[in-house]
Formats: sequence, C-alpha cells, structure tokens
Amino acid sequence: YPYVRFGLALTLMNDGYFAHEYGDTWHGNDWWYDELDFDLGYPLGPAESLDVTGAPPQNMIENPSFEQPIGLTWGFWANSGAGCVASVARDLRTAADGSASARITISATSGTDWHIELNQRDIALAEGAAYELSFRAKSDAPRPMTVSSQKQAPDWDNYGLHKTVDIDTAWRPYSATFIANADTNQSRIQFQLGAAAGTVWVDDVNLHLAPPIVLKRRFTNGLVLLNASREYQTIQVGPGYRRLTGTQAPRHEYIIDDAD
Repeated sequence: YPYVRFGLALTLMNDGYFAHEYGDTWHGNDWWYDELDFDLGYPLGPAESLDVTGAPPQNMIENPSFEQPIGLTWGFWANSGAGCVASVARDLRTAADGSASARITISATSGTDWHIELNQRDIALAEGAAYELSFRAKSDAPRPMTVSSQKQAPDWDNYGLHKTVDIDTAWRPYSATFIANADTNQSRIQFQLGAAAGTVWVDDVNLHLAPPIVLKRRFTNGLVLLNASREYQTIQVGPGYRRLTGTQAPRHEYIIDDAD
C-alpha cells in the first residue's frame, strides 16, 4: 500500500506513467485504491519543493571556509609508504566563499584515492538520519575526487557516504546526501584526493541534517502531495481542498508473517 501510493505520487510529480501492479509485497494480490479512480485533470505547473523545517540547518563543520588556520580544525594525511607526496595550505589568492580556501598540492601519488585526504574528525551522526554534505571545489585540470564518511579508528567503518565527483578548473558547487547507518561521534568527513597528481582547492564545506523532501503539484482538479522523508509532516494546503475518502484504501497496513 505505501509502495503503490508513493509510486503513483512520484509519477504524478514527473509527468510519467503509472502502472498499477498487483499488491505491494508480491504480484498476487489485486488491490485497488480510491485515488486511482480520481480524475486529477492536467498539471498547472511543475512540482514544487516545500520548506517544512522553518529554520536554516546548522553547519556541523568547523572552519568551513578556511578563514582560520587549517591545522586547528582540519587534518591532512598522505601515504608516504605508498609513494605519495602532498601538502595542504591556506590559499588567500582564490576562494569560493570568504577570503581563503584550502589548497592541496599533490606532487606524487599511488593512484589510490584514499591515500591522500583532507579530513575533519569527531563528527557526530545519528543512525537513520539524513545528512547533506555540500562544498565547492576546483582543480588545475579535470580530475575525480571522492567524499566519504568513515570511522576515524579501526575498523574504519563507512557511515553511509562514499561518492566520487568530477571537478574541473572552475569553482563549482557539489553535494551528496546520505543516511547514517550507525550512531557515532567518531566519524570523519573526508576529501580523498589520491587518484591523480595536481592541485585541488576546496571551500565552503557544509554538513547538516538534510531537510525533508516534500513536494506538491497542483492540478486542475486537485493537489498531489509527496512526502519522501521517513517522518510525518504537517502541510498547510490552503482553502478549497478536501482529502480523498473511501473504503478501498486502508490507512494502515501490517505484515503479519513475511517469512511465508
């Protein structure tokens, strides 16, 4: 039941076609829902994102724009045993935010991304919570860079973030959203740069709780809402609307025995 409703709402948000399948746990139960009978008409515009938080998110990164000395809040490591030679410095000649950025100069590398990294330690994450890491970066030549969240001590568990982005010679924004898979206060946010030699700049690093993804789209005969978060959301729809009612769609569903 949640699968069918989520799939239908997502389809309506993107001008797609929705196929009614049999059931939501396997293809053997022909269940029908009242909203499948409703004529929404035609969309009045694209889907809109709703801000249900009411407050800007708090940045969990210290010294995010490198306006203070790097070594006070950021760590740097290059695997010299694998032949890596690299350094980090605060660059006052170029910045995407404020007056400074972090410049990483990679003279020699093993070609393995995690053998050279800029990181910030002691990041607290809550299991099941969604986080967004955003930053701006550039390099002296097109190259890959990996961002990761990893335990700062053995056994080096990953906490849900591992993404490679392609950067180039212009300052550009990048972001990655992830779900933390454990409660921890020992996570590192890492910029892994060992894939290639060269120079990389990083600035404006922001880690915060990701706002819930809630969308709405107006149609000639109704309004469709999509809550893609894991929490209940309260949304003011304004006058003139009433919720669909009927007997074909239960408000709750329980799987009694999913082993049989």
